[in-house]
Amino acid sequence: MLPAGGGQSQPRAFAKQLETGVLLQNERVAMQVDRQGRVISYTLDGREMAAGRPMNVLRMYKDVPRIFDAWDIDSNYREQEACTARADTLELLKEEGFSVSVRWTGSIGRSAVTQVITLRTGSPVAEFDTTIQWRELHRLLKVEFPVDVRAENAIHEIQFGYVERPTHRSRGYDQQRFEVCNHRYTALCDNSHGCAVLNDCKYGVGVEQNSIELTLLRAAASRRWPVTRGSIASATGLRLGARALHRRLLYSRRRPSTTPSGLKREACRPFLPFPPTRRTLSSTR
Repeated sequence: MLPAGGGQSQPRAFAKQLETGVLLQNERVAMQVDRQGRVISYTLDGREMAAGRPMNVLRMYKDVPRIFDAWDIDSNYREQEACTARADTLELLKEEGFSVSVRWTGSIGRSAVTQVITLRTGSPVAEFDTTIQWRELHRLLKVEFPVDVRAENAIHEIQFGYVERPTHRSRGYDQQRFEVCNHRYTALCDNSHGCAVLNDCKYGVGVEQNSIELTLLRAAASRRWPVTRGSIASATGLRLGARALHRRLLYSRRRPSTTPSGLKREACRPFLPFPPTRRTLSSTR
């Protein structure tokens, strides 16, 4: 039997079990996930993009703001780290095909975590679908992605453009901008490489040096409004690339009338981090 498409086989993705975890691989990406569900290596087109620390690390912090319990995040939350996620099981869901995936289950604090990590054929995007049984009070949950990209400012998408915020805390007013609003992505770009953390339903993020830290959940409480608990699902994508990513993100922040010369027309489509049919959020109180 000959494959369709002129007798040439279609590209496929592969996954295999290792002593240290699982290797997910397509024609562009080789991503290694350890037994704790953390990404310890991400090689794109032969270049290692990990910064020497694991990516996809879930961290929980104590979160007791001085005022506005469900609104504010105080800057000293970093000094009150409570715990990190612990994986109990790691299993391959799909070993070969147009996509490969691995699932790990575990816990963080009193909450149960299930996450599916997917890599698709021909795509540099690693997808992280996370479901958490949230049972916390006065806690803040973040996921961090330290990458091998150095930039003075991070790019945060908003409704009609973007804002840039510094990645350092050397000045007084920069120290107060530790948490930033964003919509679909936050990116770090230099002259040759870039990294973007995509999301479908989370709108707060912090960037410290070369680490993008997306805020996933909070557990505020008040007398009038009970804390949100139950099953909460979210999707996060890690998008890495060379100069093409840098140019695409730059264009997505321009008006349609300022199309840069030399940019292909198909690259000017609306930016969609995930398929439109993806479930974004479900919660029970």
